[in-house]
Amino acid sequence: MFECPKCKSKNTVELNYAKRVAGGICMASSFVASLRTAFTGAQVGMRVGFIAGPVGVPTGAVIGAIAGGLAGYKLGAKFGEVIDQNILDNCQCLACGYKFSCTENKN
Repeated sequence: MFECPKCKSKNTVELNYAKRVAGGICMASSFVASLRTAFTGAQVGMRVGFIAGPVGVPTGAVIGAIAGGLAGYKLGAKFGEVIDQNILDNCQCLACGYKFSCTENKN
């Protein structure tokens, strides 16, 4: 819980803008990269004959892309969290609307 340095209210929230934006960007780029890699691997596998039929190819590719996207989101969110905590005014008082750094006044 953070206290507003302006009005001393404890009715505050963390905004986490950078965490959300960086997480979303990294998730999208990781999803696309994973999907592309998965489809390339699936095509090679089909040629060699090690894939379990035509249904297994797109299913495996999508599952791999989702896993890659989630990993990308976690990495991006962690990066965004560092930006939120150290650079941006990440907290906002719901009583007076004042924005401030969460590291200023943690109670």
